[in-house]
Amino acid sequence: MGIEQKLELLGQARASLESTAAYKRLAQLFDDGVFTEIDAYVKSDEQYAEAVAAYGTVNGCQVYAFAQNSDMQGGAMSKAQAAKIVKLYDLATKTGAPVIGIYDSKGAKLAQETDMLGAYGDLLNMTSNITGVVPQISVVLGPCFGAGAMIAVSADVVIVSESAQLSLETDGMHGGFEENEINGISHITAQNDDEAISRAKEVLMMLPSNNLSVSPAAESVEAK
Repeated sequence: MGIEQKLELLGQARASLESTAAYKRLAQLFDDGVFTEIDAYVKSDEQYAEAVAAYGTVNGCQVYAFAQNSDMQGGAMSKAQAAKIVKLYDLATKTGAPVIGIYDSKGAKLAQETDMLGAYGDLLNMTSNITGVVPQISVVLGPCFGAGAMIAVSADVVIVSESAQLSLETDGMHGGFEENEINGISHITAQNDDEAISRAKEVLMMLPSNNLSVSPAAESVEAK
């Protein structure tokens, strides 16, 4: 196979990947649908990694975000996926920009065994270390169970779509939005995915970029 054919196949693969749910969700989040992807060509078991990590602006403010890609192996957590997200958190820490995580994963790649467990550990450690440094917002739009849920709920604000399932139990029990509201696991419930992403953008405008910045201010007018 010649170099031109290889490039054509690579272009087709990327075009197919960019039509997945994760890309569409990030395009909806970032201003004008424009963002810069981080480690775009990282592979996981001969396929592209199960999450998209990127940075760009949201309402004019710099933001880092990732979206688990349920269209790629069910968004299963893997060593490659975790490495992309850890790198994103590291960049956010250095630049002082907020992080938005969009969760939609059917679980983990059990075949990776200890590597998979280590991936969850790396993410839990990173989200813990960044707490109090930059704001973290979790947007749960699909399945999010067990260790994945522990990572999601460690954010400052947790937004859940009514169609999502967020459960600290590995079997997904008690993961409905009503139970999450009652138990104080989620902070905001959205009717659908579009509203959940819009609410994340609204919340972001109310928070400082990091622990060294002040919260946004707005003039108020007394009602007559």
